[in-house]
Amino acid sequence: MHGVKEFHGLYGPFTVSERVLHQIWRRQEFKTDALKLVSGKSLKILSFGEWNHFGGPDFKGAELEIDGVLQNGDVEIHFEVPDWWRHGRDCNEAFDGVVLHVVLNAPKNLNACARVNQSKGKALETLVLMPLLHWDLEVYVEEYALFAQSGLDGPLWIKEFLNCSRKERTVLLDSIARKRWEAKLEFAKKRLARHGWEESCHQFALEVLGYSRNRAAMSTVALKWPFETWCMGVGITRRIVCGHIGMGARRSTPCESSVIAVEAVSGFG
Repeated sequence: MHGVKEFHGLYGPFTVSERVLHQIWRRQEFKTDALKLVSGKSLKILSFGEWNHFGGPDFKGAELEIDGVLQNGDVEIHFEVPDWWRHGRDCNEAFDGVVLHVVLNAPKNLNACARVNQSKGKALETLVLMPLLHWDLEVYVEEYALFAQSGLDGPLWIKEFLNCSRKERTVLLDSIARKRWEAKLEFAKKRLARHGWEESCHQFALEVLGYSRNRAAMSTVALKWPFETWCMGVGITRRIVCGHIGMGARRSTPCESSVIAVEAVSGFG
C-alpha cells in the first residue's frame, strides 16, 4: 500500500503517490553530486538498488558511501520522517536492512531524525529530496501519470513516441498541451471568481517567484497574507517569506532569492 499526499500546486491541489518518489529515486532524477545527509555527513550513491514491488523496503541492495564508509543495504522512501513510525518500520525486522531513509520534505526538527531507527535500535541516516529535485514536484507527477496511462516506462514511452510519425507526435502533444491549458484556465477562472483581480495577481506572482522549489511555500504565503499586508514594506516582506519557508535568520539561497524577487517587483528593495 503506497502512501498518497496532497500538495498545493500553481494550478490548484494535486495528489502525489509515493510511487512518484520511487520513480524519482530509480531514475536518478535529482542532483546526485556532493550530497549531504541531514546529519551533515556526505553521501555518495554507487548503486540505487533494485525497486522492490513486494513487501519490505522500497529498494533492495543499494550501495552507498557515507562519510567515506561503504555501506550495502536497503533504502526506504517516505514523504516525511514521521512516516517511518506511522508505518511501523521501527519495530519491523524486515526493515533492519535499511541503511538510508529518503524523505521528500525536510523535518521541522532536524534532531528528530536521530530517533529514526531499526527494530534493534540502530539509527539511520536521512536524505531530503525536495532541495535536490531538478524540476517542480508537479512536473514529475504529470510525467509519471503520462507514462502510467501509456502502460510503458519512461524510456520505453519515449522510444514508442519517436517511432510514431511526425503527424502522430504532433497530434499527441497537442492533445496533452490542450488538456493542460484547459486545466490552467479553469483554475484561473475559479481563483478570479473567489479572490478578485488584484488578489489573484498577487497570488500568481508569488507562486511564480517561488519557482521551482519554493513554489508551494510561496503559494501558501500568498494565501495566508493578502496583498495589502505586503504593501507595509520590506521588513514585513522578509519576515513573512523567510519565516514561512522555515529559514529563520539563517541565510539560504532559496529564501533570499524569493525575497529579492519580491522586493524587486514590489519596489521594496
